[in-house]
Amino acid sequence: MYPLFVFGSLGLTVGLAWATYQSGRLLRVLPVSENLLLAPVENIVKGIVVLLCIGLGVLSGAPFSQLGWTFENGWRDLGLGLIVGLGTQLAANGITTVAIKIWGKQIYSPVVMKNIMPRTRPEWLLVPVALGLAVLLEELLFRSLLLGGLSVTAPVALLVLGFSAIFGLMHSPQGALGVVITGVLGMWLSLLFVWYGGLILPLTAHYVINFLQLLKAQDEQAWLDSY
Repeated sequence: MYPLFVFGSLGLTVGLAWATYQSGRLLRVLPVSENLLLAPVENIVKGIVVLLCIGLGVLSGAPFSQLGWTFENGWRDLGLGLIVGLGTQLAANGITTVAIKIWGKQIYSPVVMKNIMPRTRPEWLLVPVALGLAVLLEELLFRSLLLGGLSVTAPVALLVLGFSAIFGLMHSPQGALGVVITGVLGMWLSLLFVWYGGLILPLTAHYVINFLQLLKAQDEQAWLDSY
């Protein structure tokens, strides 16, 4: 069953990467009136993929602790995730600001952020929920399956570097800067997963980082619209 787990996990990664790339291309040429995170079809697909990730994890035969599905230190990891997420986002914001000043606006594209940022009060209630589903999908795939599940077949360092690079490239619609920063963030989240042995910490940190990005985008909406 393990070969099926390997091919299934890699197949999901390829499919997600292709869908993300195609979505990015469409965003550059087609105006989108609704918030992408709230699109019913997209959320249904994400929900199905989350279930597939869980199914593949069970199919792997790996101990749940290897996949990071443990709650032994749940409250500790939740608290650390909040702190780490806040600190990481502050650092990423600073690096982004400096990089744009040095290399110019062409290194970053806000097209994705513009299309997921809440515009109304109801969206501020719904988008954080949809964001949680997206983060859960990415963490289950990139940390639980590709890192935890495959750790018995390849060196962990190689898995961290390889899949962090893929994670970054999947965010190519955000420009070169988005690829680099997201790739580094992917590596950082992977290291947290390896060091603490659970999914709660990187999952929490990932969610906090993305949610704070939405708050920053709201604060700098005029800057984004004129970008």
